[in-house]
Amino acid sequence: MRFQTLKNTDDFKWVFKNGKPIKADFLLAKLVKNKLGYLRVGIVVSNKVSGKAVLRNQIRRRIREAIRDNDSNMRANVDLVITALPTTIGKRFKDIAVSIDTIIDKINIADSATVR
Repeated sequence: MRFQTLKNTDDFKWVFKNGKPIKADFLLAKLVKNKLGYLRVGIVVSNKVSGKAVLRNQIRRRIREAIRDNDSNMRANVDLVITALPTTIGKRFKDIAVSIDTIIDKINIADSATVR
């Protein structure tokens, strides 16, 4: 299953306001059930993580690839926003993939989320 990306600012605000928080090591995720029937993912890597765009984009690419590797294990009707914390700098892909696995496991266990 290929995931879609969250691009609309209102969608990000909705997930941040109403989402259920899930923390895994150096990543923070918020999720909200949706009625669309497919997975939508947004990734946030702020200037607080790194002032260098190259590093922020590298983290964003690693998170996206880790999700892509594991999205078949995920529930399909979820809006998910993953925020990288400043301790993400210097983490290898394997470490990020383990954190994404932890988030996915917690998502699959949790069924109580707000439906939009």
